Amino acid sequence: MTKMKFSGKIILIVGASSGMGRVLALRLAEERAKIIAIARRQPLLDSLAQEISANGGECFPIAADAMDESAANDVVEAVVGRYGRLDVIYLNAGGAPPLDMRLMTAGGVCSYLRSNYDVVVNFLVPTLKQMVKQGGGHAGHPNSLAGFLGVPLHGPS
Repeated sequence: MTKMKFSGKIILIVGASSGMGRVLALRLAEERAKIIAIARRQPLLDSLAQEISANGGECFPIAADAMDESAANDVVEAVVGRYGRLDVIYLNAGGAPPLDMRLMTAGGVCSYLRSNYDVVVNFLVPTLKQMVKQGGGHAGHPNSLAGFLGVPLHGPS
């Protein structure tokens, strides 16, 4: 298998301020990818951008709520306006906290599901349109075996 080269690639990471998203941003910046870091918490994004910059990389931090469809469209437009293209998107926002279905409301379950589904749809739709225009690109989304088997306290995920 051929290893993908990331040097010079324009990579948008949704959910970049902490956890896997932050680690991925730092790692890809080491390979000289241009990182666009998206999350709600501006101070954490600024810290990430400073760390990447201090190590000779490039990071464009944008505070945005991934649950907001218009914000996702604005982010993709900003990326294309700044760099002319978008090579890779990594959709890392969302989560899977322990949830006891016996204690949840229908609204709570729907909110939880939307936080994992809407984020992907909100960013994937404008990104795919852009990638078709430019002739290609890549999208990634973390997943787990939890989708194939029952996990206690993760019923609605």
